[in-house]
Amino acid sequence: MIVKNPTPNDITVKIEGIEYTVLGNDELKNVPAEHAEQWKNKLHGFLVLAADAKVKEVEAPKPTPDAAPLKSEAHKEVEVKTPSVAPKKK
Repeated sequence: MIVKNPTPNDITVKIEGIEYTVLGNDELKNVPAEHAEQWKNKLHGFLVLAADAKVKEVEAPKPTPDAAPLKSEAHKEVEVKTPSVAPKKK
């Protein structure tokens, strides 16, 4: 969970052997829900709790058999022509 501290003061607590510090007017992320709720309910009722943002994993689309492979700009095929130079005679 996210623990938000709406005060200008830094807060440090120790819950079940783990020390947490949230700076003034800041937030602390990835606090276990049990610890965040205990912190708010038993110590600092003014804290604001919010759920951590979840990242939704999306599966990449599968290419269709008849689709041409994509080429990035960096991998374009370029024809290079080198001018022929006749050797100089002495």
